[in-house]
Amino acid sequence: MDAEQAKNVIKEAKQAGASFEEFEKEVVWHCYQEVKTPNDLREHIEKQSAKLKKMWG
Repeated sequence: MDAEQAKNVIKEAKQAGASFEEFEKEVVWHCYQEVKTPNDLREHIEKQSAKLKKMWG
């Protein structure tokens, strides 16, 4: 997903009343589905969560 798509998804989630924590749980779940190696998973979740915090505003 590119940055523009991510911004749109975040905007839609906010409009639907999602909290940051709810949305972050969905991001983490997506990471679990996509990344199978434990060390890679942890690092990927940390990076995605950091990006989300910046984009959530």
